Amino acid sequence: MLTYVRSMRRSTRRSTANVSPASVGAIQRTLISVEDQGGDVFFGEPALDLGDWFTCAPDGRGYVNILNAAKLIQMPQIYAMFLLWMLSSLFDRLPR
Repeated sequence: MLTYVRSMRRSTRRSTANVSPASVGAIQRTLISVEDQGGDVFFGEPALDLGDWFTCAPDGRGYVNILNAAKLIQMPQIYAMFLLWMLSSLFDRLPR
C-alpha cells in the first residue's frame, strides 16, 4: 500500500492528503521494526476477538479474563500498538 501511495503521489494529490516520500519511508522503517519484534505474528490471523472477553456462563455469571502480557510487555512498540487497538475496540464496542 505504501509503495502505491508513493508511486501515485502526484495523481492523488488533489483528492487525498499529500504524503511525502520521506513520510512513506519513515512509516516503512517503523513497520520493519514492528515486524522484527514479532508484530507480523502477533497481529496475524486468527485475530483476537474482544467479544470473547464479554461471554457469560450458562447461569448468567460473567467470566474473569486475564491477559498474560509478560512477554508482550518486553516488546514496547507491539505492546503500545496492542493497547491502542484494545482501547479503541472497547470504545467502539461498549455502550455509551
